[in-house]
Amino acid sequence: METDPVYYRNFSQMIEETLRAIEQERMNEIEGLELANQLRQQESSGYRQDIPSRLRNLRDAPAYYGVIRESLNQRLSEETLADLATQIESIIERNKVRDWVDNPDILNAMRNAIEDHLYSLETKNNIRFSNVELDEIIEQVIDIARKRA
Repeated sequence: METDPVYYRNFSQMIEETLRAIEQERMNEIEGLELANQLRQQESSGYRQDIPSRLRNLRDAPAYYGVIRESLNQRLSEETLADLATQIESIIERNKVRDWVDNPDILNAMRNAIEDHLYSLETKNNIRFSNVELDEIIEQVIDIARKRA
């Protein structure tokens, strides 16, 4: 769950909604079972409908996309968010070395490169991110990368 917190939170909510619908008799148990099987198949196949198709073949970008979409969805287009997730994956991959997860110099280099990219995105799109938004996005992305290593 920690490797893609947004996805698993949404997945958990879908399961809870299904159980509530059965409990409140808005859905019968057979329909609930069919929906649960669909959710299980989606989870086990790795196929995700909640992300742009171009991210589906990338390893970590879908998880990064979920985090940045939560923070910046109202201010950037889906295409720009997908580009950002792809760039973040590229930045992290470029900076990885042996035992990078516990190397503060490498982690700081990743943070700085991601921050620089976010600043260039601000200029390009004529928007402004708060320092809190920037720090939150960077730390969440780095945390996901470390847990997926």
